[in-house]
Amino acid sequence: MSSPLGRVPARGESVQWREFGSEAILLDPVTGQFAQVNTSGVAIWAHIDGRRTVEEIARQVATEFEVDQADVVADVQAFIDELIDKQLLTLAS
Repeated sequence: MSSPLGRVPARGESVQWREFGSEAILLDPVTGQFAQVNTSGVAIWAHIDGRRTVEEIARQVATEFEVDQADVVADVQAFIDELIDKQLLTLAS
């Protein structure tokens, strides 16, 4: 089994999003699933492209917020897992 950090999340094909200031709403009109995300979630979402691993996304977010990557890895994983549960993300690999 591969490491959770090596997973590659991808946005759901029908997911739409709109930013409101520093927050955003993610919505899949097909399933009706949605999520309201904060500043950190918007930063994570911006790096989910179906090519970057969870580890690479965490590294990018850590750089943006000028914090240690180890401090954000669990938050990035939890955010991605929540959006997978809501079918707003899939795993590309």
